[in-house]
Amino acid sequence: MIVLYEVQLRARHPSTLQPPAYAVTALQLAQADHGTYYILHLDAQQQIVGDSWHATLQSALDHAHEMFGVNGEEWMRPAPR
Repeated sequence: MIVLYEVQLRARHPSTLQPPAYAVTALQLAQADHGTYYILHLDAQQQIVGDSWHATLQSALDHAHEMFGVNGEEWMRPAPR
């Protein structure tokens, strides 16, 4: 899996997860080997605490917008590690 984009969540990104079982502080948009996509939910320690699967990139972007209020221009390329 390759992380394509990431975004740090702020107060302006209210989650619609009910109930909020964990504090999601960031999202990563990753492409799986078979050409599908995942939105990875990260906590403050950058550990994956949840995810969602999507057949298309647009579906993943739409999901992040619906669930967390993330707009397309907020996604950034991840820093090299």
